[in-house]
Amino acid sequence: MNLKADQHQKKPEDALIRMLNQIADNLAPGKSPDVAAQAVADHVNRFWARSMKQAIVALSKSDHRLNSLARQTIPLLTLPERKDGEL
Repeated sequence: MNLKADQHQKKPEDALIRMLNQIADNLAPGKSPDVAAQAVADHVNRFWARSMKQAIVALSKSDHRLNSLARQTIPLLTLPERKDGEL
C-alpha cells in the first residue's frame, strides 16, 4: 500500500476525530472522568479554531469513532459568536 496515496484519501474530519481522541487519551490518566473531560475541553477551547470546534461538534452527532472521554467533552466546548467580518 502506498502510504502517501492513503493519506491523501483521508478526509479532514478524520484528523479532527483522531486528534480529539489522542488529546483525551493523553490527558485522562490519573484523573476522574469529569476532571479529564474538563481538561480536554480546556485544551480544545484554548488551542482549536472555532471552525474546528464547530466541525467536531457536528461530527459527534453522527460519527461514532470518538472515544467515550472525547464524546463526554463535546458539551463542554465553547463556540464563541463570530465577530463582525469573521468567517
